[in-house]
Amino acid sequence: MARLCAQMAYANARATFRDFFEWAPSPRAVMRMVDATGDEARAFLEQCPPPDDDGEILIIQVDAKGAPMINDVEYGRRCRPKQKNLNTTGRRARRMRRRKHPRKRRTKGKKSKNAKMAVVGVLYTLERTPEGLEGPINKRVYATFDSHEALFIWLRREADKRGYGSKECVFMADGFDHIWRMQKKYFPEAEVCIDWYHVVEKLWSAGECMHPEGSRELHKWVEHQVKALRRGAQRAVLRELKLQLARTPRKGPGNKGKRKRLSKVIAYFEEHISRMRYAQLRRRDLDIGTGVVEGAVRNLVGMRLDGPGMRWGRGRAEKILHLRCILLNGQWEEFEAYLESHQLFTLSSQPETATPYVAKAKAA
Repeated sequence: MARLCAQMAYANARATFRDFFEWAPSPRAVMRMVDATGDEARAFLEQCPPPDDDGEILIIQVDAKGAPMINDVEYGRRCRPKQKNLNTTGRRARRMRRRKHPRKRRTKGKKSKNAKMAVVGVLYTLERTPEGLEGPINKRVYATFDSHEALFIWLRREADKRGYGSKECVFMADGFDHIWRMQKKYFPEAEVCIDWYHVVEKLWSAGECMHPEGSRELHKWVEHQVKALRRGAQRAVLRELKLQLARTPRKGPGNKGKRKRLSKVIAYFEEHISRMRYAQLRRRDLDIGTGVVEGAVRNLVGMRLDGPGMRWGRGRAEKILHLRCILLNGQWEEFEAYLESHQLFTLSSQPETATPYVAKAKAA
């Protein structure tokens, strides 16, 4: 009898898990479901074997996006029971609360979002065919709120499973310095490429220092620089930027801001010029943009964790992130089988308490 009851309880729990995104349970039921399944999600992702029929070229892309976290003050306010005042309307009640508890003016570096950065990595492969390269093949998404290094350690293990070191490998990201420091540490053998579209945006920013926004001259100048980058003449583009900086007077209306913007673009090019390998990569029909990881970031973090009014506890946001990775990787049914084979799937009686987080203020 005891065994039969246990089997029935498990079957009920598994059915609830299968319908996780199809029904409309109460918020507390959802939190209990996330707590129970999220504890196993990271372990499932790490134990997955490499996919069959993988491609010959391994592509690694990394990006990050912030998700709003709840702080101590807001957590205390949201935990208070709601008080109804029958003598006031909703709008008048809000005005009274704001008078009683005025909001402090935020100083530089303090954002209302109170965001914690989720670092997202994507692995996929490309296959050589008589018609050219095909892919992406077996795209897998991995993410964590822990740190950039925590993600890179995880990505290195997954890349090793899929042939890093023996396969041709390309690492791609935007211009964030910490990502490239981690790349040198964990993927030193990979061929590197900085995202094409970020570099082109820098050229538009520099061009607006010389020509009016939207003008034909601006479009013509940017088009000329883009063609130079495409054919591998990135140093010629850098010389052009330095020449334009030298031609911009130090004094005059708006010249200080123009020189500052041009100097930033020049510094960006000097730092990443060795990663602007667009001509070499395009000759081999390889990608030069990080659209795959940017789409993954939008679907993984933006659409689920960055909605209006959302504030997440640190622990539960991590679990949601891992569950979303499984969902986007198309591994949901495998995850069910993993839970079934390892332990009884049970829900706790109460959701876990949210862990507040306070973002660090940027240095002024």
